[in-house]
Amino acid sequence: MLDRDDREFANGKIFCVNDPDDTGQYVSAVKRVQRWEKGFVLISDPPDFPPKVTGFDWLDLCVGRVIWMWRNTEEL
Repeated sequence: MLDRDDREFANGKIFCVNDPDDTGQYVSAVKRVQRWEKGFVLISDPPDFPPKVTGFDWLDLCVGRVIWMWRNTEEL
């Protein structure tokens, strides 16, 4: 669940972001976001996926702040 009205950046918080896939199409992704000198770093909680740097403007990147999420523990 996300709050699309809460788009104020907070370093290290979890947001739903527009993340371009390999084809250049946007997909929504839930990422922890940290500010970087030339943009933002998108971090996945599973360590299987490396951090991704993006130079997007915050208003283009952010869909909204995640306020609740659930994880299936059967696969852990």
